[in-house]
Amino acid sequence: MSNFLAVATVTAVLRNYLLQCLPFEIPSATATAVRPDSPTAQLPTVGVNIFLYQISQNMTLTQEDWPTRSSSGKVLHRPKIGINLHYLLSFYGDEIRLEPQQVLGSVTHRLNAQPVLDRDFIRSTSSDIFFNYIANSDLADSFEQVKFIPQNISLEEMTKLWSVFQDTSYTLSTAYLASVVLLETSTPTQRVLPVYQRNIGVSPFTKVKLETVITTGPVPEATVVGAEIQITGGGFDGTLSQIEVGPIPFTTFTLQSISALTFNLLHPDLRAGFVPLRSRSKSGYLSNALSLQIRPSITVGALLGGNLSISFNPVVGRRQRVELILNQKNAAPGVEPNSSVISAPSDNGITNPLVVATASISFPIGALLAGTYLVRVTVDGAESLLERIWNGTEWEFINPVVSIP
Repeated sequence: MSNFLAVATVTAVLRNYLLQCLPFEIPSATATAVRPDSPTAQLPTVGVNIFLYQISQNMTLTQEDWPTRSSSGKVLHRPKIGINLHYLLSFYGDEIRLEPQQVLGSVTHRLNAQPVLDRDFIRSTSSDIFFNYIANSDLADSFEQVKFIPQNISLEEMTKLWSVFQDTSYTLSTAYLASVVLLETSTPTQRVLPVYQRNIGVSPFTKVKLETVITTGPVPEATVVGAEIQITGGGFDGTLSQIEVGPIPFTTFTLQSISALTFNLLHPDLRAGFVPLRSRSKSGYLSNALSLQIRPSITVGALLGGNLSISFNPVVGRRQRVELILNQKNAAPGVEPNSSVISAPSDNGITNPLVVATASISFPIGALLAGTYLVRVTVDGAESLLERIWNGTEWEFINPVVSIP
C-alpha cells in the first residue's frame, strides 16, 4: 500500500527515468511534467512532456478489499483503493529533423524494455533533492508494482483530448496506462488477539422450515401477550434449541411432532409491533423468518382534564410509535359517526431519562363531540382488538369504550 504521494511519485519517477535515459540516444532531449498548454518556456525544446489527464478505479483490486468497519463503526482494516493513471506523452523538437518522432521512438522502446517501476529507482528518485516534494513517499514498499502499458487511442478520442487545451496546437502524442497504484489511509485499526486453539467439529443438522403461525387468540392472527403460539413447518426435532421472537429467545417450548410445536408468548421484554419469528438449532443455524404481529392489550382509564389514560400490556418503549383511535358508537341515524386519531405525547410521556418504557400513556383528546367512543390503539402498527358480539343481525363492537360528556 502507498500513501497519498503515490500518484505524484509515479509521475516523478517516470520523468526521472526518461531524463536519465533519453540523452543516451538524443543528447539534447529532456523530460517535463506540465500541462500541454503551459508556456513554451516550461515545455521541452526537444524531448517529452508527461501529463496525467485522467484516473480510473481499478475494480479488480478494489473489490478484493475486506469490509473496513465493524457494525459498531470501528475500523477493522485500513481502507484502500486501487487506481489506474492515464498519461498523455507529447513529443517536441525540430519537425524538419523529425526530432518528435525520434523522441517517441526512444521513449517507446525504453518503456517497453523497462515497463515496471523499479523499487530501488523509486527510492533514489524520492531521495533526490530535485524531487524533494515526494521525499515521504512509500510507493517503493507497495506489494503491487506499477506497470506502464501503451494504450490505443483513436483519432476521435485524441482530438477530444487536445480540444481541452484552447489556443494550443496539437503535437505528436501517445498514451500510456500506469497500473495499479494502491492507496491506503493511515487510519489506526484495531487488532484482535491471536487464535490460541482451533476447535473444529462437524455435526449433522436438520434444516428447519417455518410455514405458519397459529394463535389461541380470539380472532385469527390476534397474537397477544400470554397467548399460546403454535408453529407449523418441518424439521422440528431434538436439534432445536430455541424460538426467537425478534431478539428475545424462548427456550421453553413443546414439540408436538416433527412438524409442529407450541410455546407461550410471555416474556418481560416483549413489545407490541411486528417482529420476525425464527427458530435456532443447537448448532446455531437459523430458520427462515415469519412475521408475527404482537397486538397490545389495553385498559381504558379515567378521563381527567381532557386527557384519557390508557394502560398497556406489554409496556410501551420510549421510541415506539403509539396512536389512539376513537370511533363514535351509536351515532344518530343519518349522521356520520365522529372519529379521531390522536398521537401519543413526545417520548410517550416518559420524562425521566433513565426510564425506557411505560405501562400507561395519557392522551390529550381535545374537544370531541359528546358521546360514547370505541377505543383502539396502535403500537408500531400493531392494533389492539375490540370485543364484539353477535346481535342477531351482525357482529357489533362493544368494548373498550369511553364516554365523553
